[in-house]
Amino acid sequence: MKMDPIVKSSRDGKKWMTKFHYSDGRFKTVHFGASGHDDFTIMQDREKAEKKRSSYIERHGNEDWSKPDAPAALSRWILWELPSREKAEKKFRKKFRL
Repeated sequence: MKMDPIVKSSRDGKKWMTKFHYSDGRFKTVHFGASGHDDFTIMQDREKAEKKRSSYIERHGNEDWSKPDAPAALSRWILWELPSREKAEKKFRKKFRL
């Protein structure tokens, strides 16, 4: 599986999107991150951000974060992992060998 760069979403209500390409020629476009809501990458107050991050992880802990082409995994590992979306994306690609 390969992943395109992350770009602004074309879907109302979502922040970001990317496309996954599979070895059989199929592809899947995934939109993730609710627009109008904070995430770890945009919050300036680090203390408040850490608290919101912990709350997010606890609240969404029942989701499957092991499938890289799932919106839940993209949100968790890109928007709530590191303060920098670019660094989180790099870590995500390494984690899932994309």
